[in-house]
Amino acid sequence: MKKALIVDDSTASRSTMVASLQQKGYEVLAGENGEIGLNFAQNNSDLKVIISDINMPVMDGFEMIKKIRGFNTKVPIIALSVDEEKGNEALGIGATAFIIKSANSGEEIKQFLDKYIK
Repeated sequence: MKKALIVDDSTASRSTMVASLQQKGYEVLAGENGEIGLNFAQNNSDLKVIISDINMPVMDGFEMIKKIRGFNTKVPIIALSVDEEKGNEALGIGATAFIIKSANSGEEIKQFLDKYIK
């Protein structure tokens, strides 16, 4: 089974993404901050994709992505934020894609998964 990691401090966003990925056949790990996400990534080398918010407490998405890229350069990471200005920075530190959080972001994530995750 394909395994995904969702990291978002918004319970509603996290729950929606978890349900959507489970419907697509993913086993989903989920956490509410970058520290938890980093721990999951360190202990699950078989992740097929990581989807992370940028603005989170404890450890933000930027810091988490940088740390994950220190030991895993292959896993696709989708960075999410309502602030589109964070996109270039996210891509610059190793995110594979940046998606602006909106009513359509679920569809954009689905398109990314269909294109990149086998």
